[in-house]
Amino acid sequence: MIRFRSLQKEPGVLILVGLAALFGGISSPLVCGVFLVVIGLWVGLGEMVGMPAKAVIFWWGAFAWGCLALLPPWGGTLEGSQGLKIFQPCVSAESLLLFLAGLTWLTWWMGNPAGERVRLRTLRLYGILVAVLGLLALMAKVQRWPLPFILPEAEYGFFPNRNHMSNWLALGGMASAAAALADARKGRWPWAGVSFLAIAGILTCLAANSSRGGLLIFFLGILIWTGALTWAGPDRKLGAILLILTLLAATSLLFIGAKPLERMRDISTIPTHAGEADSPDEVSLDFRFLVFRDTLDLIRRHPFRGVGAGNFEQAFPPYRSRTFATSSTLGHPESDLFWLTAEYGLPALLLAFVGTWGLFLQAAPRGNREGWITRSACASSVAAFLLHGLMDVPGHRPGAVWAMLMMAGFAFARKKEVE
Repeated sequence: MIRFRSLQKEPGVLILVGLAALFGGISSPLVCGVFLVVIGLWVGLGEMVGMPAKAVIFWWGAFAWGCLALLPPWGGTLEGSQGLKIFQPCVSAESLLLFLAGLTWLTWWMGNPAGERVRLRTLRLYGILVAVLGLLALMAKVQRWPLPFILPEAEYGFFPNRNHMSNWLALGGMASAAAALADARKGRWPWAGVSFLAIAGILTCLAANSSRGGLLIFFLGILIWTGALTWAGPDRKLGAILLILTLLAATSLLFIGAKPLERMRDISTIPTHAGEADSPDEVSLDFRFLVFRDTLDLIRRHPFRGVGAGNFEQAFPPYRSRTFATSSTLGHPESDLFWLTAEYGLPALLLAFVGTWGLFLQAAPRGNREGWITRSACASSVAAFLLHGLMDVPGHRPGAVWAMLMMAGFAFARKKEVE
């Protein structure tokens, strides 16, 4: 058995999270499959030094519900477009396996809690890794250099489109921000300076991109983190300092005219379907709400068991009463919340909500305010990622999800030691 107690203090975990971005985000199924096998072996051959939080059980319950929904007498066929019977057991199995892989990764993190030293070192190095890879990807985009294992249709970086890349960059920015503030508080100014440079590099990549999602996750996470530091930080002045730095960064981006901010300003003029957009992921806010309403009709028709994991794209066309005018197909309902509910049913949504709420309760300081800088930063990044999932789908690429689950492990897994 691999002794993860010692490996957790080494770059092993960091390498895996880096591989998640390089291989888990790639649109090549073969490469992504190899990555998932490596992760499975890492977790399966290892051991957990503690018991995961009980709240994780609710997420396992949501997964189990998705599996039960495919079995008789619940499982079966669904009415698809033009009255066809659709049922995709292979697609459902793939979706459930991805769910299982992510849930296993989260459970491993919850069962191997890290102390403040390990957490800070990992966040510091991870932020630097994201900045370096992001700048290399940006340079490759500008110079039109091919990236290994990346399919030609990838717009920017290691993911099929720029939205996924920006979400991943935002999580790296939060990791660097946590490391910079923690190092500065402890007088480690060289490391704090390196982390600030990493933040500058990540913000450069976000500004050069045209995705709103990454900036939303980053700045929303910073604002939530500011509130957490003001509420229970070791020094409440840190919250005010962080807010000032955030406003300075946002003002700088406005001054240089970042593309994502221009798209936020012109959000109502974005095309309503892929045929008129620069990117297949660009939809107007009004059209997004129409998709939500059509998805609610589908959920009302299948509230208990959903349409089955992975079946949304095929099951949705008959319910497009408000969005039927667009010729493009919709592989998801533009929201992770609606996606989970449509495919897994309302019981799975309830279990996931209870499990998530229970995990955030684990992040409370409980009288131990040391380490709160890094733990609250991780919890804030997870909260921003999930809130973004109400209006978009940041959680359907392993490359971004694996990084978010690492942050969740740092935030919610509590190690009984003086930090």
